[in-house]
Amino acid sequence: MAEQKWEEEHFESCHMKLKVLKEKVTLSGKAHKCLFKHGTRAISDFDYPQPEFHVSHLKHDTGKTELSGIRKDGGLKDPKTCLVWWSLSVGEEEIESAEKRLIEAEKIQQEKSVQETEEKDRAEAKKILQTKAENQGSFLGEFATSPAFHSSSRMGSFRFTFPLEEVLKAYSKQFCSGAQPMMRVLKTVLYQQEVMYVVLVHNPAHEKRLSKYPLLSKYKDPVVTYEGGRFIWRSQSMCNTHSYQLVKDGQMLLESKKSADYEHYVWDHVAIALHVGAKVLKLKHHRLRENLTYCEQGTRILPGRQLRFSGFPEAEVCVEKLWPSKLQKAKALKQELRERAKALEQELRDRAKALEQELRDRAKALEQELRDRAKALEQELRDRAKALEKDLRDRAKALTPELGDGDKALEQELRDRAKALEQELRDRAKALEQELRERAEALEQELRERAKALEQELREE
Repeated sequence: MAEQKWEEEHFESCHMKLKVLKEKVTLSGKAHKCLFKHGTRAISDFDYPQPEFHVSHLKHDTGKTELSGIRKDGGLKDPKTCLVWWSLSVGEEEIESAEKRLIEAEKIQQEKSVQETEEKDRAEAKKILQTKAENQGSFLGEFATSPAFHSSSRMGSFRFTFPLEEVLKAYSKQFCSGAQPMMRVLKTVLYQQEVMYVVLVHNPAHEKRLSKYPLLSKYKDPVVTYEGGRFIWRSQSMCNTHSYQLVKDGQMLLESKKSADYEHYVWDHVAIALHVGAKVLKLKHHRLRENLTYCEQGTRILPGRQLRFSGFPEAEVCVEKLWPSKLQKAKALKQELRERAKALEQELRDRAKALEQELRDRAKALEQELRDRAKALEQELRDRAKALEKDLRDRAKALTPELGDGDKALEQELRDRAKALEQELRDRAKALEQELRERAEALEQELRERAKALEQELREE
């Protein structure tokens, strides 16, 4: 009969240590090979380090599609679970610090043993202990091989790493009205080769509704606690394939020793779940970009998830598009200014062309008006001269019998008056023509000045 593959199991309201977890699984009658002895030797607490990591940063891994959503929303959300998930970010600094604590604790323990040694052997024991302390080298990194310590990702090619304090401060302001968020023991999840301890962070207003989950600060024998602005994680299994063992009786206080065989075992880690409902945990735009890094694809992808990872060139293009660099912004702005200048130049040409056409049409209309008025004036002068001439002839004809042939002076006077009147009419016509020309020139000058002012206005724009 084929061995059944282990399905994930959730243990609510507790952080179950591996020893208790084994008992729980044993009682259930289910088989979980990685949680128990496998291979040629058994893992014990005595040949494997269980350090205490003090963690001040959180990480959130995501894919390309989700990254676009984060950029658009300005933060993180998950409407399906109402929780925003983070993991503890444990790097070289945290590993070195945990290693120092292990070494110091071991040194104190061995010093006690020296004090309990018979007096005649005590000096030699102290000398050996001093030599071990002087020879002490780094060893914990050999054990930190599980995905909890990898720079690669099981969730996507993009990783946000934020200071814990910054995340909690943003959560407090947005979801707790400035109050201190509450932390509870949500559950333990057992996968095929992974144990996840989940801490729930929530608004104090939901305290009654979530009271079935123990407060993290009051949980006995905790795997993880929150103290002094940091999570303290007491890891029980740092690697999933155990090929080293911890040695305490060698040349150093503590050292790693390569085993001839290896042991498949579960590895543990801590997840932080912030309850946000359907809202977004907002984070500052520039901080999202500053804390974003690229991740290679991990060797163990989460079960049941179809994830698409991006290569670095693709990821770089994606990030540059979502968060343009200063150089890219400058290029984009330069291109925008070019396009705007080009559009403005075309608008200026179109408006100048339209204004030129308007001036031509108005000049043509004015010229036609002057011609019509001059023609009308000329006709008026002709009609008036003709009428005057007829009037003078009629008057002269009427006066001729009375004057007789001898009185030529009056006739000459009438002719002179007619001539003067004709000259007057011509002068008036000339003056009117001059006035019309001056008005046309003034109008043309006005139109030119308006065109110049319009051109200057467009240039300034």
